[in-house]
Amino acid sequence: MIAVDACRVLVIDDNESIHRDYRKTLTPPVPSLMTATNSFLEANSFSDQPSSASQCSASDQPKSQAASSVDFVVDSAYQGQEGLQAIREAAEAGHPYCITFVDNRMPPGWSGIETAAHILREFPEMYVVLCSAYSDHSPQAILRKFGSSRRVLYLRKPFEAIELMMMCKMLANNWLTSKEKGRRDDDRQQLEPNVDPRSMRTTVAPSEEPALPDSLPKPDDLASAGMDCTNADVISLKLRETERVLLEQGMTTQAVVYELTTQLFQMLENNFVSPFELARANEVRDPQKGNHIKRMFALAKGLADVLSEKGIYARPITSEFLAAFEAAVPLYDLGNICVPDSILLKPGKLEHEEQLAMRLHAAVGAQIIERFANFEDKTLHRMALHITQHHHEHFDGTGYPTGLAGRDIPMAARILSVVDTFNAIASKRVYKEAATTDTACRILRACRDSQFDPFIVDTFLANLDRILPAWNSAS
Repeated sequence: MIAVDACRVLVIDDNESIHRDYRKTLTPPVPSLMTATNSFLEANSFSDQPSSASQCSASDQPKSQAASSVDFVVDSAYQGQEGLQAIREAAEAGHPYCITFVDNRMPPGWSGIETAAHILREFPEMYVVLCSAYSDHSPQAILRKFGSSRRVLYLRKPFEAIELMMMCKMLANNWLTSKEKGRRDDDRQQLEPNVDPRSMRTTVAPSEEPALPDSLPKPDDLASAGMDCTNADVISLKLRETERVLLEQGMTTQAVVYELTTQLFQMLENNFVSPFELARANEVRDPQKGNHIKRMFALAKGLADVLSEKGIYARPITSEFLAAFEAAVPLYDLGNICVPDSILLKPGKLEHEEQLAMRLHAAVGAQIIERFANFEDKTLHRMALHITQHHHEHFDGTGYPTGLAGRDIPMAARILSVVDTFNAIASKRVYKEAATTDTACRILRACRDSQFDPFIVDTFLANLDRILPAWNSAS
């Protein structure tokens, strides 16, 4: 990854207390979360030059060697016009901002949408996060104004500290990776100005497997010891070892999820691992889940097939939709690979802090797909993003991670939400016994309109005789 001293963040908001919240989270007056793992995680070296005393830096400690140990410098602007000018001046000085958080309502000046549009017109490489505590416009409606741009995101206020930190770390790494790639391309053009691109060839034979980091055991080494392992299994084992060390050091579970995510991304940078292999490696962590994915697939396929036949969703659920949906279902909980066993396998009720850590899996799964999936089928790629990120959204807008509501929630995620809840209630878990299908149906019925799309719930309940046999046979 890329060595960096600090990543500059600009907050544009007319409320001074909001600026304090951002600084409190992104520039704490204690060593950063990565400090506890400096001796444990591998990566490239960082400069140990201390931050300027005049800047609001996240840590005055020596830089971590972890690639994603990015410190932040947070600056403030209180109106859109002022923020745009600050961005211009920073770019001219050679120290550009990588992320800008923009409040959606800042009278009397530009709105957040207007501000974001002005910023992206001049600085299209910047990440802009629109923030709002109001529900008069859905996140999807706001983001739709920017088309297919992946540089615009949405953050609902009030935000959780760990949610903000994870978003910033991920965006900073994406921005820095893109910046470094551009620098390498420029260097290559200067060193090899006459090279015909058609003559460039990879130096790795197609049959060769990308090398694993030195600190990871090879799959063949584990196989010789009687373990049938893939690269995904090796990565999962490494994450579990990291988890054990971090929890022994007293790190909170939310911080552990972040650290596991950053380590996972480091390893995926150096190894090609199919998201499907990661999902399978994650699945075997809980022996009580058994054929969980097979049962989920049976429910999801059965419900999607019925919805495609008649009713208000028959037209959008095409054969192409069904094919991509069925292929993507196994990936829906992919982000759980970065959730500690102490949460996934806890035999009791989760504490509030553990619940917040668990909720991060949706964003983690979407980031894995966004950054590392290499699907040739663009419909499958989009479907996988939808179900990993949005299967915990609620129809009334109270879900996570983005607070989408109604039909702004992607269709695939609305279907997965219903069958995932049914399967969770009617299946045995380490923390509970299986409930009856009648109980699961009663809960679905009680939550139609609030948590679930009512038409999808009604269709599911009206077609149990068609949907449940395959689910039962997969048990």
